[in-house]
Amino acid sequence: MTTTDPYLYLETQPLRDLLLERLRTTFGGDGFAQCERALALAERVHARETRDEGTPYILHPMRVALRLLDHVPSATADDVAAALLHDAIESGGTSDAEIEQLCGEAVARTVRKLTHDGIEPKSSYLTAFVSTPRRIQRIKLADRLDNVVSLVLSPEPGKIPKYLQDTEDYVLAWGRLADKNLSKAIDDAMAVAAQRAD
Repeated sequence: MTTTDPYLYLETQPLRDLLLERLRTTFGGDGFAQCERALALAERVHARETRDEGTPYILHPMRVALRLLDHVPSATADDVAAALLHDAIESGGTSDAEIEQLCGEAVARTVRKLTHDGIEPKSSYLTAFVSTPRRIQRIKLADRLDNVVSLVLSPEPGKIPKYLQDTEDYVLAWGRLADKNLSKAIDDAMAVAAQRAD
């Protein structure tokens, strides 16, 4: 099974332009402005970071926001802003106070729920999403979808089987109940990534 992902191979500026146009047409007005602030903060906090595959880190939160919009038509501007900032505390080093100041308390609260503290075992962190609100589950699923899709670029194909198994055991266990569209997209991406591991 092979698939051409619409976002994975886009460079930063074309992906940014696509995202902004999508946000403008989806939300307009205040919602668009909120997402623009979230994107600017994400760009600042992830400016010097790269992903494992060597790509600029900012591509990941932009793709997560687009995947959320693709699969969850009811996603709000708060949801998309949180998707853009989902790693801003964990890996970007910003504070929830800064997120709250720029994007509001609801977004900051959601980003806190999405942030892994680095102490709790990853499996416990992932399974705890079973009891979070559906909108937060969907953001986490969009994040996981992008991570699974990105596995085809991994310089370490040996890590793919464990990542896929963790996704099955700790994410899709609750994810299939949370959102069928995102779960199906993850299943499809896992099939593609599994080929890469072979």
